[in-house]
Amino acid sequence: MREINFVFKGKYVIKNNCLYFVKNNNEYLSPIFYPDRASLFENEQTISLNGTKVKLGEEVVTSGIIKEQIGSYYLRKGDIVIADPENTACLTEPAIFMSGRVVNPLV
Repeated sequence: MREINFVFKGKYVIKNNCLYFVKNNNEYLSPIFYPDRASLFENEQTISLNGTKVKLGEEVVTSGIIKEQIGSYYLRKGDIVIADPENTACLTEPAIFMSGRVVNPLV
């Protein structure tokens, strides 16, 4: 059985060297992606979500599932896949498993 993704409005930000998705109620969540769905480009201050680039701090509508427990997680930083379950300094609980798609980048 497949889980249903929920729609979230917010923005991606870097705070204390960690990438977060900040919902409009100011709740910080760790965005967790499947491999190859997201790439962070710090020098450009952008994140690429399934090929759509979004500026950090820009409000977007996207989808995902909030999870209370975290197993392993994946994030691409440029061309490097970070998949170290021991590195949990940036993880929030709950975290948000993101589809890696932008439903509607807002202007």
